[in-house]
Amino acid sequence: MIQVPPALPGKRLLITGGTGLYGLTALKWLPQLQVASLRLMSRSVERQAALQALFPNAAAEFVAGDIQNPDDCRVALEGIDWVIHAAAEKSVPACEANPAEAVRVNALAADVLMGQAQLAGVERMISVSSDKAVQPSGCMGITKALMEKLMRARAANSTGTKFSAIRFGNMLDSPGSVVPLFVRLISEGKGLNVTDPEMTRFLSTPDEVLALTLEALARTETGGEIFAANTGGATILDLANGIADLMNAKPEITIVGARPGERKHETMLAAEERSIAEDLGSIFRLMPSSPPASDLPDPLTSANCHRLEGEELRSKLASLDSLMRVTA
Repeated sequence: MIQVPPALPGKRLLITGGTGLYGLTALKWLPQLQVASLRLMSRSVERQAALQALFPNAAAEFVAGDIQNPDDCRVALEGIDWVIHAAAEKSVPACEANPAEAVRVNALAADVLMGQAQLAGVERMISVSSDKAVQPSGCMGITKALMEKLMRARAANSTGTKFSAIRFGNMLDSPGSVVPLFVRLISEGKGLNVTDPEMTRFLSTPDEVLALTLEALARTETGGEIFAANTGGATILDLANGIADLMNAKPEITIVGARPGERKHETMLAAEERSIAEDLGSIFRLMPSSPPASDLPDPLTSANCHRLEGEELRSKLASLDSLMRVTA
């Protein structure tokens, strides 16, 4: 069961990138959300058909469209109250290899959608950002940082729609992410490649991602807020071993080194941001106009956040669909 903010029931909700993690999780919990309607927008008609087959009784509407196209956005936004903008190019290697496309999808298309949301009279729109947007070193993080800047510029000049963004680290079980990959490799009796045994990442389950995004939407007051998930982190080696433990396997683990654009540790809040961040428990909130404190704390990183280890990490992993299928 996920926590549903009291302001959500009765709202008409749109999720872009709707055939990914957000759409799948929203369909899973749709009766509990009590929304007036759920609309899922994505470019892939095939993946929409697959989701419809997986949830044949879900009262959800699927819209095929590209967020880079204003006309497609206009159709998807018609009659919508709240928007979760999750469509993005999330692959670090893909962004490094195709920076122009990453800018178009992650930043410029988000601005197109925000402009159309204003014209459509949407109440609130939250864009999904990343810990990689903080002091970015790679293309994916740079484009997400630019998206945050565009969001705040829109928010500063919007008298209607309230815009915000929320940062997450690794979204466990998302398409193409490391957990489904490790599960498949272990199931096939193969070894695992780990970049660096001491590399750490923030970790969020699909249920946490959806619940915290909805909470952030409900807590958006002035517009321009940036929220940051506070869900703990782990080393990549501990993550690999936790998956192997749940599958009662002992795969060979090979250390291969970091890929281009990757950092050893991620930062969820820079020092200046942490000095003004409002701790709401499971999320932090950064208001758009708060000046940083003169005495700065350490930044919040995946190395110094709450460390997920042992049974706590295995319990989080055990809730994932990809692991439940192979450990049931």
